[in-house]
Amino acid sequence: MRYWHRLDEKSNDLTTSYLPEIEYDDISRIVYREFQTLKDLEGVRCLILLGEPGIGKSAAVEGEIRRLQELGVQVDSHDLKAYGDSAHLERRIFKSDAFKSLSAGKKLVLVLDSLDEGRIVIENLGPMLLDEFREHLADQDIRSRLSLRITCRSAEWPASLTEKLEDFFGKENTAVWHLTQLRRSDVCLAAKDLNLDSQGFLTEIEALGAVPLAIRPVTLQLLLKLKGQEGGLPSKRTDLYRRGLELLCSETNDERLEIASERSSGRLDAQLRLAIARRIAALSIFCQRPFVAVSGQEPSSDTTILQLSDICPIGSTETDGRGFFEFTSRDVQEVLGSGLFRRIGLDRVGWSHQTYCEFLAAEYLVLRAYTESQVRSLLMVGNDFRIAPQLHETSAWLASMDSVFSRTLLSADPSVLLRSDLLAGEPSFRSAIASSYLQAIERRDLNEGDLWQYYYRLASDDLGTIVRQYICKADCDPIVLRTALTICRDCRIEGLFDCLTEIALSPAQPFSIRRLAIQTLKNSDSAIKAKLRSLLADADDEVHANVLQLLWPGEISTEEMFRFVRPANQNMIGTYDSFIGTELLGLLSESDLSIALHWMANFVRRYPHPEEARSGGSIREFHSLHKLLKGIYERAIRAPSVSSLSDAICATVRALIENSEWLWELSGRAKEYRLVPDSEQVRREIAMQLFHDLAGHAEASGGLVWNIPYIIQSDFDWLLCAVLDEPDAKVRALEVEILFMIRDHQSYDQFKALYAAGDKCPELEERRYQLSGYIELDSPTAKFLSAKETKEGNPKRDRRPESLEAIRLKVSRYLHDLEEKKYSS
Repeated sequence: MRYWHRLDEKSNDLTTSYLPEIEYDDISRIVYREFQTLKDLEGVRCLILLGEPGIGKSAAVEGEIRRLQELGVQVDSHDLKAYGDSAHLERRIFKSDAFKSLSAGKKLVLVLDSLDEGRIVIENLGPMLLDEFREHLADQDIRSRLSLRITCRSAEWPASLTEKLEDFFGKENTAVWHLTQLRRSDVCLAAKDLNLDSQGFLTEIEALGAVPLAIRPVTLQLLLKLKGQEGGLPSKRTDLYRRGLELLCSETNDERLEIASERSSGRLDAQLRLAIARRIAALSIFCQRPFVAVSGQEPSSDTTILQLSDICPIGSTETDGRGFFEFTSRDVQEVLGSGLFRRIGLDRVGWSHQTYCEFLAAEYLVLRAYTESQVRSLLMVGNDFRIAPQLHETSAWLASMDSVFSRTLLSADPSVLLRSDLLAGEPSFRSAIASSYLQAIERRDLNEGDLWQYYYRLASDDLGTIVRQYICKADCDPIVLRTALTICRDCRIEGLFDCLTEIALSPAQPFSIRRLAIQTLKNSDSAIKAKLRSLLADADDEVHANVLQLLWPGEISTEEMFRFVRPANQNMIGTYDSFIGTELLGLLSESDLSIALHWMANFVRRYPHPEEARSGGSIREFHSLHKLLKGIYERAIRAPSVSSLSDAICATVRALIENSEWLWELSGRAKEYRLVPDSEQVRREIAMQLFHDLAGHAEASGGLVWNIPYIIQSDFDWLLCAVLDEPDAKVRALEVEILFMIRDHQSYDQFKALYAAGDKCPELEERRYQLSGYIELDSPTAKFLSAKETKEGNPKRDRRPESLEAIRLKVSRYLHDLEEKKYSS
């Protein structure tokens, strides 16, 4: 399933990574409501559907056509590039039986694909289509029965056509939507379809920083091909980007290539397009102009826009590495129509992804042989020659391509090198980067920021020696200590466990430092881990959760682990949230479910009011604990060995019913959770046990019918038999109460069964009076009661009716009393 978003300038931020998993839950659909499927947009009469080359427009529209046809909707689809002239197009579209059916009162979805390619053959295609619409759809009623969908490449959509379609169909009935990038789940599915290790593929993509290539179908196919057919992805990001961006510059549509060749248009090959794209990238980065005007309009006062004249003055030349060539504004527009760019608003384009621009700008400096002093003047600021923050990524790409510049950065700004391909090179240079980086952190020359995500790439044989001087230093600065610990953890350095244990046990250290030390001890032996047992009761939630995560499973039993699971004391997001809310349940074995259920029952009794379990934590931390409780119960009732867990399940349900506020927490807020076992036999066995456990409890019947529905309407016959066989009066009373709650008041068979059973069961006999409620007058039940009353006699029937005068006197007396206000309203 593909998603679309409205075309506006804000959409420039949408391609930085994977599209969010919009359908994860109802909340996600609300948060990401700006993204819609074509099904969601079904009610829009005129849809303009845009996207860059290779983004998957045609495939997305074909999927929607199949969906509509399966629903019986009349769809007429046309590929506009297939028509050689206007007469042929008019005959096939506007004189077709499908289009004529509009006049006969039928509805039609008309799909016109590839307007951009159609315009190569029929230059005035847009105006021609509008003229045909005006001629054939002059009648407003006929027009209202048409739903139009037009697809086109973003950069080649004529802005004037939008205005004319809005005038014809109405502005409120016309919308421009842009196809978004792929979700992570889409990439995962594509890898699975090729029998690849999908999780391994995703991990490799993310480690290489190749997500910007994976989010587009055309370059995703390149990644899948490299992984599947060529044994794996390149070790260097630069090699991968070079191949990917060349592919985005290529025309992948064979039919379009053929048409362009016949028309003598599209003269540039991929290498020449890439050369012009490098020039545009350099101007975008170093002049801070992220947008490009799509036509030679009057210069704008907007300083963020590059005009065609800025890119291509008269007589411009550029090099692709093979030699210099001249190019024109028409060539620039051809490049702007490639997959490197995407439409931003109606009068400009922007880069499809910022990393494309940054990579090509760095390549431009290399290919144009900029000197060291020229590079410094472009990228560095201040007396200490630090890289300007907005140029970090471009500098990282340049460092991967230019060894001289990388050596300059080693002393001037080593943080930039963490982003570069140099970390995939010589181990000695990785050690030099780590040492220089830690020194810069200690001097306060650098802030860590988001650089921690690159630390794992610093691993080398010498790294342990470098970080030891900080970790084992008694008075080490907390900021540099935190950085050293994070590097130690991510690079899995061993040999420092004693120092790490001392830090973890020290109450003088900030919790963030202690937490990192505990995480770094993951690969230590049992003797080291045993020293941390005292931290299981630590008041700090993060220290507490990290120790639980370290020691279980393996070092402590499940029963001991649960003794230390408690509500949060603090309001924060971290390990407590992830471990309690997700990881613990995933690591819990089926054999431990009984222990978990008994813990849950005791927990509910200890905190009878859910708000008490929130304690000092936030709603989020409470949600994590709440999620754990639900997860334990749901796993138990779905377990293959659910029968053997009946005692523990009963103990948990009893605790929930005795502390009824938790019933709402379990059943009221999450209807997606299953609350009873799927097996009818198991459900009834547990229900029977619950009857004995809960007999005499005031809220037992409602809890077992409405909140945790162990008894449902289809159990009527089974429960009636149980009532008649039950010797215990208290249990029988509960079963009878439930029986009357689930009975069908309109069922004559159930009525007769209950009435007859009253002769054998005193509790049923006492409630016979309830059987006459809600009875239709002509129903079998009403006839049965009438016949019974006639046969047995009714003393009230023998009373003589009151006279009309007596009734009038009684009514008059009542009215008088009302006037005297003897009755309240």
